[in-house]
Amino acid sequence: MVNFTPRKRAFTLIELLIVITIIGILAVALVPRLTGASGRARDAQRQGDLQQLAVMLEQYATDNGGYPGTSSCAGETSATGFATVMTPYWTTAIADPSGSYWAGTGTPCAGGTTPESSYAYIALQTTAGGLAEGYLLIANLENENARGKGIYATSFSVSTSITAAANFSATGNNECTSAAVTGCTAGTNMIYVVGR
Repeated sequence: MVNFTPRKRAFTLIELLIVITIIGILAVALVPRLTGASGRARDAQRQGDLQQLAVMLEQYATDNGGYPGTSSCAGETSATGFATVMTPYWTTAIADPSGSYWAGTGTPCAGGTTPESSYAYIALQTTAGGLAEGYLLIANLENENARGKGIYATSFSVSTSITAAANFSATGNNECTSAAVTGCTAGTNMIYVVGR
């Protein structure tokens, strides 16, 4: 008596090739998006941190009649450093998620060593009483193609004797909201600036 057992159905070579091709297409489409996601998340945190620092600076100005008068990296802990002066206004010092820093013109964070935080605080129009009438907060971004209000090229040149509005003036080609503006082309490292 002959025993006929049903043969198990297996994938054919063509079916396997089709599945592999589909997986390859999906991988090619998804990998670039996934690799840049962490950098975009850190950039979003940097922008949020600067907005949070701006709120704290307004509280400081309400209590003291002006903004801190000494420019410094946000992580500096010297007697006049930004972190020391702002200690009453935060529970934990706000620091850059990756510890990078902006080394552009006018920044107090342009030294050869990485400071505790990349966020630069620049006092504007410092008065005789040691307080500032305005300020700039600057963070270095990872996403080179970021565009929008408050995002500037590294060629942003800071003048501490004028207001934030004057520093932001388009006449200096500082505002990076259009690819037509000098320094806004793709491949330029970008910084995010908040000021008052």
